[in-house]
Order: sequence, then structure tokens, then C-alpha cells
Amino acid sequence: MKRNLLLILSTLFLVLALILLGNMLVIGDKVSLLHPALGWLFYLLILFLIVRFLLYPVYRVLRAPATPSLDPEQLPADKEELVSYGKLLACNNCHITDKKRAETAQGKSVKKDKGLRSSGDTRGIVPGDRSPAETDG
Repeated sequence: MKRNLLLILSTLFLVLALILLGNMLVIGDKVSLLHPALGWLFYLLILFLIVRFLLYPVYRVLRAPATPSLDPEQLPADKEELVSYGKLLACNNCHITDKKRAETAQGKSVKKDKGLRSSGDTRGIVPGDRSPAETDG
């Protein structure tokens, strides 16, 4: 059942992509009748839009780091390993740019959460690390 559905959907997607590509070629041909440079400009614009809004998001998703497993049976028992595991979890958003972090901290992207920590900060999460309240007083 899944295989048939996948085959039907992929065929439908391929047909729609070919129709869209054919229409883009027709439009580019009609634009190039006005001036050949306009035709090439149109094709470059289409190429840029495909790369920017189709290929680049796929690339970003594929390059994002995987979240480590949180299965209690797979967690390390040694304290040093547990601390490094906690730091790995805390640094899981290191691929986010500083601009996005600043927007998040200012509350532009999401609501400001007072419990947000900087990447690598495991105080109060990993046993044995000192909490911020302990270091202040």
C-alpha cells in the first residue's frame, strides 16, 4: 500500500514539475522575443528562485545537527561522560546564527524565556555543576 502511494505521488510530482518547467520555457521564449537579454535575465531569475527557495532550505535541513538520543538506557553512567553529554545537548543549537540568537533574546522571534541558557551552559542541569545561585552568593 505504501509503495503504491509513494509511486503515485512521485509520478504526480514529476508530471507537475515537467508542466511547470515547460511553462517556464514558454514564458522565457516569449520574453526573449522582446529582447534576448531579457530572456536570459528571466532564466537567471528562475534559477535564483529555485536555488534560494527550494534547494537552500533542503540543504539547511540536511546540514542541521541531529539531536542526541534521550533514552535512559543509553545515557552514560560516568559523571564526566554525563557532563559532556549534557554539553552536547546544550550546544545542539550551535548552528543558529548570532543574529537569530539576538532576535530570540529580544523576543522578536519567540517569547523570551528566562530559563534560556547560552550554548554549553550546563549549570543546574548536570549533577555536580554549580547553579547560578550558588556561584553568585
